[in-house]
Amino acid sequence: MPQFETLQDAANANTPEGLDYYWANVDHDAYFNAARMNQYLEVIEYVAHIYKCVPPNGLKVLDAGCGPGYFLQQFSGVFPRSTLMGIDYAVSAIEHAAKIVPDAR
Repeated sequence: MPQFETLQDAANANTPEGLDYYWANVDHDAYFNAARMNQYLEVIEYVAHIYKCVPPNGLKVLDAGCGPGYFLQQFSGVFPRSTLMGIDYAVSAIEHAAKIVPDAR
């Protein structure tokens, strides 16, 4: 795996190796701080407002480039009956997502 001087260098490389390095070494608690969570919730609440006529079985959502899955985790709280899928080519991000959402498949 290539060496990166900083996590920003790894993220900026925009390669599977760079993103794996980034997600394997980032402090996930610092990454997902309250301000970032509020941004996610604002987007989700806006979507919820627009889609007042959500079908009873929910929505089908694909988050391409989901990282560790924080957005989908919050989205599931607003639309609990929805079918959600996150994909990312950073293996370590998906591994972290599996830890925070253990019942995901």
